[in-house]
Amino acid sequence: MGLPAQASAPQRQPAAPAPQRQAAAPAARPVFRGQAPEQPRRPATVTMPSPEQLGVRAAGAGQAVVPAADSDDTGARLRALGVDCSRLEHQDDGKYCFLILVPTDQPGRSHHVEGRAATQGEAIRLALERAEALRRTAVAAR
Repeated sequence: MGLPAQASAPQRQPAAPAPQRQAAAPAARPVFRGQAPEQPRRPATVTMPSPEQLGVRAAGAGQAVVPAADSDDTGARLRALGVDCSRLEHQDDGKYCFLILVPTDQPGRSHHVEGRAATQGEAIRLALERAEALRRTAVAAR
């Protein structure tokens, strides 16, 4: 008979080599690529267009500059004339019309006086001058 079969003992396999820790290599320093150093900047040259280039016309020697109407003066002049009613209108043509009703010597009757001009102040001035002239002629006729 034969010898009993011997169970073969499992053979040991060599263990996998343990990972070796290597010394960490120094990390490479990051490289930054930026802009070149700035050169000193010169301020930009700014030029202003002339009023004529912008379509603005300067008052010429032949043009009178009319000041705006002074509301205190206007009110005083209207009261001195005894004005019943006044109205300032902006017309469709862009001009202004100042209307005033100046009482007459006859009760219930008034003179309709108006001044038309390109500006409010000029329209008011014209109407008041006409009303004052009308008043002077009425007083002189008495």
